[in-house]
Amino acid sequence: MGWKSTVRSINRAVQQAKKDELKRQKYAEKTQLIAFSAQAVTDLDEHIHNITSVHHSSDQLLDWSHKREMIKASSPVLPSKYDLAVQRAALDLAEFKPNIFRIFQGGNKACFERLKKTHQLAIRAKANAVEDFNKDHKDWEDRVSSIERALQGEVPALKELLKNIKNLSDDSRVGKNIFFEISNSYIHAKPIVHSSDIVPAIGRKQLASGRLSETKMPDAQFHEIYQDYVCSVAFRVGAEVFNTVPLNTVFVTCHTDMLDASTGHIEETAILSVQFMRSTFEKLNLKNIDPSDALRNFKHSMDFKRSKGFEKITPL
Repeated sequence: MGWKSTVRSINRAVQQAKKDELKRQKYAEKTQLIAFSAQAVTDLDEHIHNITSVHHSSDQLLDWSHKREMIKASSPVLPSKYDLAVQRAALDLAEFKPNIFRIFQGGNKACFERLKKTHQLAIRAKANAVEDFNKDHKDWEDRVSSIERALQGEVPALKELLKNIKNLSDDSRVGKNIFFEISNSYIHAKPIVHSSDIVPAIGRKQLASGRLSETKMPDAQFHEIYQDYVCSVAFRVGAEVFNTVPLNTVFVTCHTDMLDASTGHIEETAILSVQFMRSTFEKLNLKNIDPSDALRNFKHSMDFKRSKGFEKITPL
């Protein structure tokens, strides 16, 4: 083969290598595009599921009568080992007798001093244990008393128990804040939920080509997602309050920042108010309910239209 033929062969090989590299590059770009599009769709779906399933984080309702009996049965007990240690050390001290063979242990005086120190340490350990026991027993008495008084509907006791309602403030999905109105027969929880901005304004789908398509979310779908979010928060708040205080009735009124057409200002507005009854609530399987549909089980006030969304309501 002449040198010209060799050059042409080399050029053909170089061109083919460039084509192969271009194909690999295009394939990699397409694969990356498909993966990106799929992830973008998944992210949006997960966000919507996350905000409409706030109530899934609720625990099963407590049986307060059972809990009261369990707490009563959990009275702290002072371990007997401290008394036994003091008695044993005192006996060893009382029975001490000088012995010439203790020379190998430092002498009789050193042994006697060690027994005295052991006795003193046992007395101190018992005193510390009694102090801890008295504190634990006082805390236990306070817990029992708090639940007993709450079961009687005493407002101070209900307020004390409500201090333990931490799960709501730890979950940012619930909203910006929550307030409580307390009486001796019910609690009215008033969460300030997120505005409709929490719902994505766009819808996403992956085309057959693998590309991502983004379009404005239809108004009806947008409003229904926000309705499910608000109702989900209401059920979550109801469950948490029922598990925090031993009452049979809990009112939940969701507020949000909304434009008041009469003033032109954004104002905190009531958009959903529900009266939850424990006897009905405890029969629900919160993991399986549609929060908007489940409202029919309870007395509630809600002015909602698929075309417009929520309107201002008068709380129950």
